[in-house]
Amino acid sequence: MNRKVILSNFMYVFILLQFPSYVFSQWTRLYPTLGRDNITDIIYLNQNKIVIGTSGGNIYSSINKGNSWKLKYSLSRDNINQIAFLDSMNGFAFAPYNFIGDQTTLISTSNGGEYWNIVGAGNINTASMIFPLSMNELLVAKSPDGILKSSGSLTTFQTVYKMPQYFNTDIFAPYGSITEIHHGGKNTLYALGNSSAAYKNRIINDSVTYILKSINNGSAWDTLWAGSKLSHTTFLFKDSLNGWLGGEYHSVLRTSNGGISWQQQYFDSLRPYVGKIVAIASPAYKVVIAVTYDGFLLRSTDGGVNWKSSRPMDNFNNNFNFTKIAFLDSTFGIASGSRGILLQTTDVGLTWTRIDSLYDGWVNKIQFVSSNIGWIISSGKLFKSINGGVDWNLQLSIDSNYGVKDICMIDSLLGWATTISKLLKTTNGGSTWTEQPQVVKNNDFGDMHIIFYNSQVGVLFEVRERIPQSQFSVYNYVTTNGGATWGEYKLNKEFISSFTKTIFTESSNGYFLAQGDLWQTKDTAKTWSIIYQQTPGAQGYSFDFIDSLRGWMHFWAGNIGKTTDGGKTWKLSPIPYMNQVLDIKFVDKNHGIAIGYEGSIFATSDGGETWFNEQSYTNLPYTTISMIMSGTAAEYWIAGDGWNILHKKVILVNVKSEETGIAQSFSLSQNFPNPFNPTTTISYQLPANNFTTLKVYDVLGREAAVLVNEMKNAGIYSMQWNASQFASGVYFAKMTAGSFSSTKKLLLMK
Repeated sequence: MNRKVILSNFMYVFILLQFPSYVFSQWTRLYPTLGRDNITDIIYLNQNKIVIGTSGGNIYSSINKGNSWKLKYSLSRDNINQIAFLDSMNGFAFAPYNFIGDQTTLISTSNGGEYWNIVGAGNINTASMIFPLSMNELLVAKSPDGILKSSGSLTTFQTVYKMPQYFNTDIFAPYGSITEIHHGGKNTLYALGNSSAAYKNRIINDSVTYILKSINNGSAWDTLWAGSKLSHTTFLFKDSLNGWLGGEYHSVLRTSNGGISWQQQYFDSLRPYVGKIVAIASPAYKVVIAVTYDGFLLRSTDGGVNWKSSRPMDNFNNNFNFTKIAFLDSTFGIASGSRGILLQTTDVGLTWTRIDSLYDGWVNKIQFVSSNIGWIISSGKLFKSINGGVDWNLQLSIDSNYGVKDICMIDSLLGWATTISKLLKTTNGGSTWTEQPQVVKNNDFGDMHIIFYNSQVGVLFEVRERIPQSQFSVYNYVTTNGGATWGEYKLNKEFISSFTKTIFTESSNGYFLAQGDLWQTKDTAKTWSIIYQQTPGAQGYSFDFIDSLRGWMHFWAGNIGKTTDGGKTWKLSPIPYMNQVLDIKFVDKNHGIAIGYEGSIFATSDGGETWFNEQSYTNLPYTTISMIMSGTAAEYWIAGDGWNILHKKVILVNVKSEETGIAQSFSLSQNFPNPFNPTTTISYQLPANNFTTLKVYDVLGREAAVLVNEMKNAGIYSMQWNASQFASGVYFAKMTAGSFSSTKKLLLMK
């Protein structure tokens, strides 16, 4: 679709609502603006606009040279490893095959990356990179074939360079791979290949790295040997004669005759494969800059004769890995790397400054007490937000005893925090913290956590005292008078591994989970007993309860179990893909979420009978959930590795459903009345049983209400939406059921 007009916000949202459900997320990224997944590619579109891709499947753009970013597209659990533009408006992004069951994804844009469409590009599931010749013609590097070229459309490809193969035990395997393709002038292309697999298996003993050249836009290729037994995976041709190759051991080769011959210019024998060069740039006359996977920046000002090596990130992160480097002009450039880090230079790469978000690390706990006020514990430090999680300020940093371990805020002013051995209290929202008189006699190992059921009843738990044979006794300390006094109670088991989450459904009734064993107290943590014990292959890891009977627990092998008898028996339901769940939170008996590794977010609206996948904007783990009720809405915050913090607000009530007949086809009817104030009826038809969603969005594409999100039987349904809590304006109701999708415009007039 070659759309070059600028769409208004209204039309833009309306068009997006026609696309499949992955275009929309129930979650909004709060912090950081640019996620902590690795940055995989950088493209300059004009003097100010930059587009980047990440290993978390996200595409971001900046219109101020990288000082701020906006998320433009997201592919769940995919790795956008390449962005390729033909001009300032038209381009592609490519996500190769990543997880079992996933497909290689090719998306395109015709408006400078503001929105993207999925392109049906044939079967290129083993492709490693693309090179667009036009919006209808692609070159694809694919294993084991070599280089393929589309023929007339993006659905049919022909092999234009066949990668040599060798017999490896019982199958034919390619010599190596094609890693990059670049322009070399009119109709001239260069491709970089390596035969590393064949060399390691002693099939060949000559050059591992080679250059391919095409003079007919990629339809045929000639081989130009580089004469190196090292693997080189990136290259740059500055013009038709001069170019550089970068590879392992910080190896740099140079050609001055268009790739016919190459000379070694730089080599570091102390830098093996992890020291490979990942990108090369030449922003100015005789200035060549290379960046490496192990965080080094190599710079030459004489065309590559002499080089200086430095590590620009040593002041920030010793484990930094470069991924890309790109220059806007002869002086201004950006280098990217691991954990979403961006470096900027304005002096041709001589000095670099960091321009990405401030905080990084693993978030151990997030807690909000209102829509605006919340706290985070990360790296032993306590941070506070007063604007819903968009910005964070350091509030408490304790240098000794590994820092802050846990926090439990009763409200916006009163709260408690723990270290490994101390209990702290605040009465002014964390502005000051007072160490409480010694409560525990000794906490020799592990963490110490705290939970309050209300302002009076609280428990200090996972307090450990060393006993002989390097084991520990575990204690709980209980208060029923707001922390004035505490009673000590030993658990009736000598050794229990870490249990960082305890839940109380009543002041007396509570649960914790350790080593797959579910424990229950009925006397406010004074005594505990195991009510469910792990079995092989069914070990619990995370859990939640909403009362003394109903609870949920993650079981290994990709299931979440539900109990309605207080944990004695469990009914298992599969999650969309196997992954370890690290936290579960239910707002009522129907609605809950589960989060875990690889950016997993699973949601249910039928009490855990069925779970579906939600967009997470990252492949890094999510570890902790906070939830509050705000009127008739539930607000969730989740956080995890890389300070990835997401938020969503879902309306849970004021929805009525009634089945009225037998449906003949899928359809979504226009709401009635329309305009309406404040209630309206929305009807839809299902000719067969289907998992169905019916959601309402505002004009900015934000989810306003979830009316249906469950398996529905065939029939004709009428839904009533009460919008009394919403402002006047235009809304959109979108229904999806299987491959069917339909959207209707709603007008609320108060």
